[in-house]
Amino acid sequence: MKIKAVLAVFIILTSISLLFGEEINKDTGGTKFDYEWLLIPASFGVGIILDQVPAWPHRPLLSGRTTRSYKKDLIRSEYLYGGIGLFTLGLIFLPNNSGWMNTAAYLNTKGFLEACSFTFLTTSLIKNIVGRRRPSYSYYSENEDIDGQKSFPSGHASISFAVAVYTSLFAFEHVGDNSNPFHLAGKIFFSGSMLALATYVAYTRYMDHKHFLSDLIVGGCLGALVSTVVYIQQNRWFRGTSPGAQSGDASTINFDVFIADGRYGMNVSMRF
Repeated sequence: MKIKAVLAVFIILTSISLLFGEEINKDTGGTKFDYEWLLIPASFGVGIILDQVPAWPHRPLLSGRTTRSYKKDLIRSEYLYGGIGLFTLGLIFLPNNSGWMNTAAYLNTKGFLEACSFTFLTTSLIKNIVGRRRPSYSYYSENEDIDGQKSFPSGHASISFAVAVYTSLFAFEHVGDNSNPFHLAGKIFFSGSMLALATYVAYTRYMDHKHFLSDLIVGGCLGALVSTVVYIQQNRWFRGTSPGAQSGDASTINFDVFIADGRYGMNVSMRF
């Protein structure tokens, strides 16, 4: 069932890439294919392959007690894929501050799917490198042995936090007026609800004896980091062409890395 679900998502992502990969070329009035869309099914496809092969180390790089009882998943992976699809439709069809089905929707639909697929790929890669056995590994059947060695980090945690963080950033920057206390309260409620839901999804994996707490923490941080970086990248392009950015009315998020006198650092600033 899991293999069928991930293959279905791969086919859907490929179809979306082909459908939405055409963007308007403002200089010529024609269209060109945005090849960045192809990174989405490619990343997800490589993640699927990594997910189906045994972990690479002969001895796990991280250990832990593996004798907890075996339980069925409280929240199956298919529910996460359904959530990704639901929010993708929301980004495409729900209006934002710039209108409906516009540049902001285009870039952030692409960015959201990139964040999810990149998170999935990175999580699958780290799982194979670390090869940590799940807390209930001792009770896994032989045909589940591959999955039993993929505890660190948690894929449920990384994907759910990638979704929560990206949609929260989009809501704060592209929906409503942050100077309006009612709009701001709504955004805070939405963001808090999304983060609470992501935390609940992650915690069920501990209750299911599928992950250690460290798996959940690292997975959540990974998903939040990937989605934040992708969001900043996509919306830098949007701000460079939007009237609000030119007039100074739009909210901004700045992400800078500097190297000087043998020192390096990173600066993140937000203005609403």
